[in-house]
Amino acid sequence: MSKNFVYRPDIDGLRAVAVLLVVFYHAGFTTIKGGFIGVDVFFVLSGFLITLILDREIRSGEFSFKKFYLRRIRRLLPALLFVLVVTSVFCFYYLVPGDFIAYGNSLRYTLLSLSNVYFWLNTGSYFSKNVDELPLLHTWSLSVEEQFYFVWPVFLLAMSRFFSRTTTWVLFILGFFAAFGIADWAAVNKASAAYYFLPTRAYELMLGAGLALAWDDFPRLNARQNNLLSLVGLSMIIGTSLLLNKSRVFPGVNALWPCLGAALLIASGKHQEQAGIVNRILAIKPVVAIGLISYALYLWHWPILALINYQGIELTKPVASFAIGASVIMAVLSYFFIEKPFRTKLIFSFEKSFVIWLLIPLVMSVFGYQYVQGKDGFKERFENLFNPSNKVLPDLEKANLGKLSGSYLGVKKEKLDGLFIGDSMAGAYLDFVNVLAVDARLFIYGSHLSGLPPFFGQFDYPREDALETRTPDKLEQNELRIKEAGNYRFVILSASWANGFPYLGHSEDDINRTIEYYLNNKVKVIVLWKPNFFGGARIYNQSVAQLMRTKTLVDFKIKDQPTKIVADLKEKYPDIILINPNDVLCRDGECDVQIDGTFIYSDQAHLNRLGSFLLGEKYLKINGNPLSGL
Repeated sequence: MSKNFVYRPDIDGLRAVAVLLVVFYHAGFTTIKGGFIGVDVFFVLSGFLITLILDREIRSGEFSFKKFYLRRIRRLLPALLFVLVVTSVFCFYYLVPGDFIAYGNSLRYTLLSLSNVYFWLNTGSYFSKNVDELPLLHTWSLSVEEQFYFVWPVFLLAMSRFFSRTTTWVLFILGFFAAFGIADWAAVNKASAAYYFLPTRAYELMLGAGLALAWDDFPRLNARQNNLLSLVGLSMIIGTSLLLNKSRVFPGVNALWPCLGAALLIASGKHQEQAGIVNRILAIKPVVAIGLISYALYLWHWPILALINYQGIELTKPVASFAIGASVIMAVLSYFFIEKPFRTKLIFSFEKSFVIWLLIPLVMSVFGYQYVQGKDGFKERFENLFNPSNKVLPDLEKANLGKLSGSYLGVKKEKLDGLFIGDSMAGAYLDFVNVLAVDARLFIYGSHLSGLPPFFGQFDYPREDALETRTPDKLEQNELRIKEAGNYRFVILSASWANGFPYLGHSEDDINRTIEYYLNNKVKVIVLWKPNFFGGARIYNQSVAQLMRTKTLVDFKIKDQPTKIVADLKEKYPDIILINPNDVLCRDGECDVQIDGTFIYSDQAHLNRLGSFLLGEKYLKINGNPLSGL
C-alpha cells in the first residue's frame, strides 16, 4: 500500500460504527431507521483499502492476480464458510421443506458471488415483506464487493499500462459521475435492482478508490481542520442513519451522504499526530476491538436474527439483545479461531486455497442442493408433526394416460369414470378426492401440473419463479388433458382460484370457454374450491415453529376466504357441482388448520397428504358425498 500509509486503528473504529449501525437496524432499534447505510460505509472503506494495495503494487511492478485473490480468499472465505456450515445445520432443523430448498439455492449463489442477483430475482426489494426470514440475505453486499474485486484490478492495470496518470484521473472522474448518474436514475426507476447491483453501487466503492489514488498527494491538514472534517464526516453518517428510512429513495443521492462522511473520516485521520477528534475516539481500544470483529459480526448477526424471525418470535428488546450478544460471541470465536489463524498462520498456496476454500465448497453446495431438492427438502423431518405414525395413508397408484402422468383414484375398473385435473392445488387434493371416489365406487384419473390451471388459453404466467412449469410440452399436456376430460362422464376441476381477473393471466372468457366445452359434450362439471390461504409465508412459518416447540396449535385459526370466481361460476352455470372442503373446517369466518390434532398444511397454501385424506373423511361424514350417483 502507499508508502505514506500505516495501520490506522481509527479505520477499524469506523468499521465498528458501520457494523453497529447495520446490526442495531436489523435488530429492530427504531431510532436507527436508516442503519442500513452502514453497508455503504463498508463499500467506501473497501474501495479505499483495496485500491491502496492495488495502486502501490501496480506502480511498483509487484502486482499479481494470484497474490491479490489469495489475500481475498484468505480474508473472506474461511469465516464465511464457518457461518454457512453452522447456519445450514440450524436451517435443516427449523426451515420447512420448501424454504430449506430455497436456502440451499441461495447458499450456492452465495459461493458463486451472485447472491445479490439471486435475491433480486427471488425477493424483489430488499425491504419486501418476509425478507427478514432469509438467513443469507445479507450476503448480497459480499457479492457486490467480490464482483468489484474481479473488475477493479483489471481496470487499474489497464490504465497504468496504456494511459498516463492524468488520463487515468480523467477517465476515473468521468466514470465516477457516470456511475453516480446511473445509481441515482436507477434508485428512482429501478429501485430493487439499484439496491442489489454493482453498477448502481460502483460510485460508492469508487469514492473510496479515488481517495486512495490521491492519497500520496492529499494535502496535510492541521488539527483544527481535521477536527472539523471528522465531526462533519461522523455527522453525515449518523445523521443519515437517523433521518433516512426504508421508504426513501435509495441508494442514489441519499447514499452519497454517508459515503462522503466515511471519506471525510478517512481523510481526517491521515496524519495520526494531527488526527481529528472523532478519529481519536474511533481509535480507542474497545471501539477498535469491535472493528476487528466487524466482518464476522456482520456475517453472524443476520442468520441469527433471521431464524428468530422465522420462528415467529417477537423481536422485543430482550430478544434483540440476546441476538446481538450471541452474534458478538460467535463473531469473537470466528475471529480468533477461524479468521485470524487462516490470515496469519495457516497460509496455503493460491492453488490449494482455491481448492479448499472455494472449489470444494462450491461443488458440495451444487450437489447438496440437487440432493436436498430431490429429497423434497427432507419432508420426513416433519413426519411426527404432519403425518403421525399411527395414521396410514392408502397408496395412490401412479399411472400414465397417454402423455399425461398422474394417479389412479377410487375403485379400479376396466374403464375410467372421470378425470380430476388442475394445478398444484389438484395435487394437494388427490387424497381428498380419493376418499370421495372410493365411497362413491368411482374410478378417476388425477392429473396435476403445477402452475397450469385446467383452462383453455395460452396465458402468460405472472410469476418468474414458475416459468419452468410453462414449457411447450407442459402447455401441450395441459391442452391434451382438458380435451381428454371431454370423453368422460364427469370432470373435476381444481385451481388456485383468485378473486378477480386476470386470474393467473387468464381472462373470464378462458374459464367460461372451458366450462362450456364440457357442458356441450354432456360432461358433468365439478369445481373444487381451493384451501384457505394462510395469509403469508410468515404466518405459516410461525405456526410451524409453534408446532415444533409445543407440539400443538392452541386455538390457531385462519380466515375463511370465499372465492368470487367460483361463486360466479355456479350462478352462471347452475348445473355444475361445487365442492367446498373448507365448509367442514370453518365457523363464523374462522377456519381450523388441524383435524383431530393433525396439522393439515404442507405450506402456506397447500394441504399435506394426511391433511387432505382426513379432510376427505371429515367432509364425507358431515356433508355426505357429492360424487354419489355420477
